[in-house]
Amino acid sequence: MYKLKLLLNIQHKQLLQSFFPAANQNNKSKLKKWLLALLVFLAIFSLAFSSYMYSSLAADAFAKIDALRLLPGLTLMSASLLMLFTTLYRVKGSLFAFKDYDFLMSLPIKPNTIALSRLIMLYRSNLLVSLILIVPASIAYALRAMPGPYYYLVFILTLFVLPLIPVSLAAVLGTLVHLISSAFKKSNFINIILTTALFILIMLFSSNTQRLIDSIADIGGEVMGFVNRFYPPADLYVKALCDKNILALFLFIGISLGLFFGFALLLSKFFRPINDLAMQNKNKKEYKEGSISSASPFMALYKREFKRYFSSSPYVMNTSVGLIMFAIMCISLLFTDPHRLELMLNMPGFSGLFEKSGPLLVSFFVAISSTTAASISLEGKSLWILKSMPLGSGLILNSKIALNLTLSVPISLICASILSYSFDFNATQSVFMFLIPLAYALFAALLGLAANLHFPNFDWKTEVSVIKQSAAVLITTFGGLFAVGLPLILTFALISAKPEILNLITLIAVSALDLILYIMILTRGGKIFSAL
Repeated sequence: MYKLKLLLNIQHKQLLQSFFPAANQNNKSKLKKWLLALLVFLAIFSLAFSSYMYSSLAADAFAKIDALRLLPGLTLMSASLLMLFTTLYRVKGSLFAFKDYDFLMSLPIKPNTIALSRLIMLYRSNLLVSLILIVPASIAYALRAMPGPYYYLVFILTLFVLPLIPVSLAAVLGTLVHLISSAFKKSNFINIILTTALFILIMLFSSNTQRLIDSIADIGGEVMGFVNRFYPPADLYVKALCDKNILALFLFIGISLGLFFGFALLLSKFFRPINDLAMQNKNKKEYKEGSISSASPFMALYKREFKRYFSSSPYVMNTSVGLIMFAIMCISLLFTDPHRLELMLNMPGFSGLFEKSGPLLVSFFVAISSTTAASISLEGKSLWILKSMPLGSGLILNSKIALNLTLSVPISLICASILSYSFDFNATQSVFMFLIPLAYALFAALLGLAANLHFPNFDWKTEVSVIKQSAAVLITTFGGLFAVGLPLILTFALISAKPEILNLITLIAVSALDLILYIMILTRGGKIFSAL
């Protein structure tokens, strides 16, 4: 037990270090830490507030049709879907194929203790998601239902077991994906394909759920029937929470604990064999005669970045989620009339809204997809090899920007073409539909690189810590959201303003930011990179 506690403390400190990597304690470093702490707080507050506002609107709608008890079940299912996906692509790098596996296995610690510590860390991170999403929704429900003390007691008892089922399911699916992909020569590529396929299935289920919610006034209690079929634990949860069913409470807690500890038992038994297999595949290297080719320095760096990117399934999934959602949404429009889409979304006038703010709505997905926010940190201890090459820092940084643009620009162009055709935009609207997302694509690449230059982390033990849980990624994600959100708010506020003028101002402003960031990266950024 002592060794398990020690491992958890070490992993917890590593997690904090990924957000606050500065080692010295000068005034500038302390200011950075305070600013990052403030940013983390604002991020958590924003997500919690958004959850509360959305749940309040849903609760008002449910109360009108005397179906308020639907809210806890739908909230649990939605949060579980989110936890399922965000955990799914973290299994590799958290439970298997992590950097310090050999070091940990050399310590006088049992493999099952190491396995349990890493599974508990997955649970901890999902518990935070549960607190941020489910607690505000439960407050919105309680303010309208006015339940007795029993509700609050059961809610507290179940709150800490809510993440157990999605974490267990994600760990099982992630382990299966890892084992299947390990049997292939291109294991990382297969892992990415399988994980993406599972993500698309989750999105399809989510879209079906949204259609049921949109038509809730017509189908009433059938919504809960769907929820119960799709996610049976939600039925037990609602009965325990809202109907004072003690048997349902014990069943929900028992199933949650049983799944989690059952998987923990299996993981402890097969932890070493699966990781040994992963390390064997990682260390396999083949030399093919005639495979060596020459290229320009920039192309060589670009190919290196490209291979590095697709060698990590967590890296690909965490930075391409927005683009995948964007592409699926646009392709679906080829088979759906925009006016029918208004009925599906229960949003009359959506076509007109999209004509006015479409470029910004599209840019949202592009702005949160940045590969550069972790590209420098992922160099790790081998950064010196890259710096020792007779190459300018500008060339190295440009290759990292080029990778980001390679992923975001083609999808932006294809989807802009589909949207312009589907909504029958005129020439001016189509031009903005192309140019504004491209400007944001460059902005996401430049902002991510600038953030990673100022907040690098080379002491990571798992790639997930810098890909998903680092200061640079947090700054880039919320910086992109703010850059899109501000002009979007102004667009809705200035209803009388012409969309063409607002789009032109947005394009000029974002392009100016791109120019400033690029100049800073080539000048000050190059010096920072050389000093790393």
